[in-house]
Amino acid sequence: MNPNNIQPPEKKKKNKLIIIIPLVIIFLVVAFVGYAFFTKSFFFKSGEDESVKRIEEQIFQMDEFVINLNDENSRRYLKTSIVITYENKKELKELNDNIPQMRDVIIETLRAKSAVDVMNVENTDMLKNEIKDKVNELYEDEIVLEVYFINFLIQ
Repeated sequence: MNPNNIQPPEKKKKNKLIIIIPLVIIFLVVAFVGYAFFTKSFFFKSGEDESVKRIEEQIFQMDEFVINLNDENSRRYLKTSIVITYENKKELKELNDNIPQMRDVIIETLRAKSAVDVMNVENTDMLKNEIKDKVNELYEDEIVLEVYFINFLIQ
């Protein structure tokens, strides 16, 4: 036999370890990633943060409004229905107790607008925010979350 072809037993063990160690490491990495994926932990967390609570909105429908608009040369009016959203059911009593004040604030806000002001679609969000802010001024806490126009007719 050729002495060059014979390897000492230590070299064969080292060759096997060189192959086995990376395979074990790869196996462990794949197992970790699989575990993290299926349990949605570590870097596969869902987009929702557990500390953020989902707000359940309650709906408070107001009676219809018919309002003369602030136009100089013409007699135009706005006919609209408004829905207000709030967070807690306990706030319903406060809303019901202050319906006349809320209606007054909304009427004042809308009467100050001209037909051009309320017809412009870009102004709708500003008008909603203005109504929301003025109604919230009636309360100690911010009760009104959003204002929605259900019907909106200008004539």
